[in-house]
Amino acid sequence: MEISFVFLPPNTTSILQPLDQGVIVCFKAMYTRLTFSWICSTMDADPNVNVMKCWKSFNIADSITYIKQAMDPIKPETVNACW
Repeated sequence: MEISFVFLPPNTTSILQPLDQGVIVCFKAMYTRLTFSWICSTMDADPNVNVMKCWKSFNIADSITYIKQAMDPIKPETVNACW
């Protein structure tokens, strides 16, 4: 029995797998919208805070919260449409 390995170029998963393209686009759009909304609300609440201070206060717990919130609106129809 002969086994062959083929190494794919890095960062090509979303190109080679169409499911990833659609879901990743939806996820990134929602995650970006949520994080920028958080930055705007943080800066509106305290005028002395700039963007760099906001990013420095953004932690892993915030990221996990926004990841979940970004994944929740992705519907099964979106996943089905990516096939």
